[in-house]
Amino acid sequence: MPSGRSDHELTWDGTQRSFRTYRPAQVPQPVQVVVVLHGGGGSAATAEAAYGWDRAADRHGFVVVYPESVGQAWNAGSCCGRAQTVDVDDVGFVGAVVAELLGEQPLDPERVYLTGFSNGAMLSYRIACEAPGVFAAIAPVSGTQLVDCADAKQVSLLAIHGTSDPSVPYGGGPGSGVGNVDGPSAPDVNQFWRTVDDCSEPTDQQSGAITRSTAACPSGRTVELITIDGGAHHWPGSASSQGNPSNSASNELDATEEIWSFFVEHTG
Repeated sequence: MPSGRSDHELTWDGTQRSFRTYRPAQVPQPVQVVVVLHGGGGSAATAEAAYGWDRAADRHGFVVVYPESVGQAWNAGSCCGRAQTVDVDDVGFVGAVVAELLGEQPLDPERVYLTGFSNGAMLSYRIACEAPGVFAAIAPVSGTQLVDCADAKQVSLLAIHGTSDPSVPYGGGPGSGVGNVDGPSAPDVNQFWRTVDDCSEPTDQQSGAITRSTAACPSGRTVELITIDGGAHHWPGSASSQGNPSNSASNELDATEEIWSFFVEHTG
């Protein structure tokens, strides 16, 4: 993996798939990794451009991986697009990307992390449900859980969601965007993972539009929900969010820095 941006391909489930990576010039070893899943209608390139992970990697010294979906959508269960219609194995694909990198690079297998936005957040939840142990912590942004998750295993989780999100409603139910998004509320999903992780009751801390509900769990795990009062369907603090003057609530939070701070506190 060279320094800077590079593009990669692998064959998974009989299909040629791709992903891109960003590696800072100086990276402490063994290398920590963050896998970033783009939203529906987006791509690896748009995620790299919009969410600020390359800049965070330069500041903190880790590698970023941006997998590419099929038809600009991920199969997150009951959503979304062609990926869901033809039952693309995106859980297996993301796992294969991690396995390939671990086989070729001096990566720290205890510090591989996963985040995603919208449809990518939904796939993050599905991966936590169906491929436990691959990631030390996950951080879905503006997503919901669309699979049964009967065999969930313990994992640290940080969810970020705005109360005025029309596409993936904070309170659950059908969304207004493209795709069959009809899932539980953000608090209900968070309660599910607190139960899985056998956490204590959460404590709440409010500052402006931001409320943090944090639950401590055994073995150093944490389950946290950051609620943005009035926040819409954006990656908080991203270029697209900052360019929307009506989305000032979301701009009170830099989701990328917040997520990285959460990740570095947790190992697999």
